[in-house]
Amino acid sequence: MRNLTQILATTAVIAAAVFFYGVVVVPGRGRIQTARAEVWQIQHDMSATGVQISAAERIVAELTSLRDATRDFPYRIPDDHQMGEFLRDLGLILERAGMQNYIFQPRPAHTIEPARLPRGAPPQAVGIQVQPVLVQCEGRFGPLFAALRDMESLHRLSRIERLDAKADPERPGWLKVEMLITTFFWPVTKS
Repeated sequence: MRNLTQILATTAVIAAAVFFYGVVVVPGRGRIQTARAEVWQIQHDMSATGVQISAAERIVAELTSLRDATRDFPYRIPDDHQMGEFLRDLGLILERAGMQNYIFQPRPAHTIEPARLPRGAPPQAVGIQVQPVLVQCEGRFGPLFAALRDMESLHRLSRIERLDAKADPERPGWLKVEMLITTFFWPVTKS
């Protein structure tokens, strides 16, 4: 009887194990495989999202850089003449550098020639006006050099077209300077 009890107990344990395996383990393995597939898909989606976020961050950085680079564009080529402000800034530079007897003679403004625009310039650039200004002043070479260096930092886009510096025969070491500076502006259109 004892053997029969042991055989029945062993059979019951084996049947329970087979039942447990068939009811719990086999379906659980399927759920584990499904869960693994879902985890892999989520990881793949997150990786793709990370790439998109990285690309978006790069674009935001480029836009910020472009915004910073063009922040002062309205000052570089103003929407109207604003010649008084330009001449005031130029006068301050010459005075600060130590140049003397400076005179400004604005010449008539004219539309920039399309052939002088840089290759690839947008079509909107065709209306830009050029404003030449003849500047005459006197001083030594050091102050002239300092003034020319400071003119490069002017907010408004300008260019020295011509520079003549001649020794003053009456004062040794003294120069008489004449330069033609051009600056640019967008013409004011009345609507």
